[in-house]
Amino acid sequence: MVDYKEIFSSSTFTFLIGEEKLPQTIHVAAVKSLSAPLHALISNGSMSESQTGVATLEDVDVKTFGLFIEYAYKGDYATPMLPTVNRSTGTDMTSSGPVSKRNRNDIPGLWKVEEAYRNFTNTTGVGNGSLADHIYIGLWESFKARKFGAYPAKTPHRPDLLSTAKLYIFATRYLVEPLRQKSLATLHLILTTPHLTKNIGPQPILDLLEFTYLNTGVEPTGDLSTKSLLRDLVIHYAAAKLLELSKYKAFFDLLESNAEMSSDLVKEMVK
Repeated sequence: MVDYKEIFSSSTFTFLIGEEKLPQTIHVAAVKSLSAPLHALISNGSMSESQTGVATLEDVDVKTFGLFIEYAYKGDYATPMLPTVNRSTGTDMTSSGPVSKRNRNDIPGLWKVEEAYRNFTNTTGVGNGSLADHIYIGLWESFKARKFGAYPAKTPHRPDLLSTAKLYIFATRYLVEPLRQKSLATLHLILTTPHLTKNIGPQPILDLLEFTYLNTGVEPTGDLSTKSLLRDLVIHYAAAKLLELSKYKAFFDLLESNAEMSSDLVKEMVK
């Protein structure tokens, strides 16, 4: 529970956020219990930031830091709404439209996996359904069953996936574990809620995949480093929804441009 008496009786500290260095002020006690790195920046008397009461975080955008502030004071945050895109001027990764089933051969390893599975079931007699019944449906059920160490944030009818992914990266970098778990739970809620994914369409999901693989890798978690939980989540979703995503040329473009994503996708399918 947030201790408002302690928070509001503490001093304030100003962060200059982003390239424009927009000032964002927060009470010191609101940061103390959430992030050891940020609190060290604030309270370490030998650092110039703690002496001046001002620190610069150029690699964080204002929206992300605003969500962190909201969480610091409320113990929760509201997921931002997906911005409206002007299709006449914006870049639409799905503008080339659906691709034929034949083009799915472009997915590295996909047809080898499917062929191996069919050969196995035909030879052994295991399974009477299609590959989708035995692999994709199983992947979807296991994706839906994932659990997290926090409840998801409140979500609008057209949620912004990238805002939540950026918040996860911020929480990972500054060791805000409860917020990290909450952002994962929020993404999971969105991706497992049919009317929400229908409302946002395929474009934001493709953007999420691209953003995740461009901005994550091995992550620091306390004294340890582990595989990105965000990568693990989104590639699990991509594997479960492979048939739907493979309707779009942009999905093939992503796989062709990122060998790690292609490799992780195949590994996820054959777990």
